[in-house]
Amino acid sequence: MKALNTKKYIVLRILVGVVFIVSGLEKLFSSTENIIYVIQSYQVLHHAFLEQLAALILPWFELFLGVFLVLGLWRKQSALAVMGLSAMFAVAVGQALLRKLPLSNCGCFGELLHFPLYVTFILDLILISSGWVLYTRSQDTMPLSLDKLFED
Repeated sequence: MKALNTKKYIVLRILVGVVFIVSGLEKLFSSTENIIYVIQSYQVLHHAFLEQLAALILPWFELFLGVFLVLGLWRKQSALAVMGLSAMFAVAVGQALLRKLPLSNCGCFGELLHFPLYVTFILDLILISSGWVLYTRSQDTMPLSLDKLFED
């Protein structure tokens, strides 16, 4: 029974990692102008420099976070980052929903996938919850992780 428990947390860690890898890669293969446009459409940052900075940093952060999760590297810190980044996205999407901003697509996965905002908000809540589970059950995700190599 313990092995089944461990496997489901490892699968969760890898699935969340894949979500972030796909999201990051899709944005990296898109033009920076497209990412800036999506960021501007949320009307949160209100400064061109911050919008450009976010467009340059977020895709790389998502990609590396996803790779760390899949590889099981810095599992607890990666789980915290999942919660933080997903919470930031949930706030951005939530305020867009409340303000009824005319966004037909969240921009989360570039041109690969298109979700309405309410679906994106639910996905962000699921990712926050998954991050919490991965953080609290990090010991159960130790098998098949690089962290196991650095264990004392």
